[in-house]
Amino acid sequence: MGINEAPKRAMALGGIYRFKDGRNTPDVHPVLFEYEYAKQTIPVYMRLTLGTETSEVTRFMGSKGILELTEFGLVHSPQTGQDSAPSYYCYGLPARLREPYFKQWHAEHDPKPGQEPFPETASFKGNDYDDLKPHLWNFFEAVRSRKPVVQDIVFGHHAALGCHMGNESFFRKSAVYWDEASQTIKS
Repeated sequence: MGINEAPKRAMALGGIYRFKDGRNTPDVHPVLFEYEYAKQTIPVYMRLTLGTETSEVTRFMGSKGILELTEFGLVHSPQTGQDSAPSYYCYGLPARLREPYFKQWHAEHDPKPGQEPFPETASFKGNDYDDLKPHLWNFFEAVRSRKPVVQDIVFGHHAALGCHMGNESFFRKSAVYWDEASQTIKS
């Protein structure tokens, strides 16, 4: 996504629910990060769950669709970016307001029979993206060509800082933010 900066804020919770073996960091640890990119706030949700075996999945979700990255593939599920049904909160309206709203919504949004959008999902399969060989190849090519690596020391610092902010939020039991001026995590 082109973001190479520390999260602006992090909020975490969780606990030691499965492995009560003396550890002090959580084995279930959901964290909500807040990044800024192109003057927009972007929420990023990460979840660590050590109590069950699950595959690693990364999802990018937006109004135009979902990109789902798994260990061996990528799936793109496009969406039209438009409402596909009337707003759910309208079911709580009195019938005299709800019924005209539904009638108008369907008149303006329902596709004609046979013209319904049919976005096709695209799937790509490949080698394990976490495989060591591509990372080593990238590093050796950078050394040989003197070109910068994809994930440099600044990127590594920001990635580690996100982890530290998640942990600090968990231990402080409050949201934390990164203070760039003092280079510290604050509550």
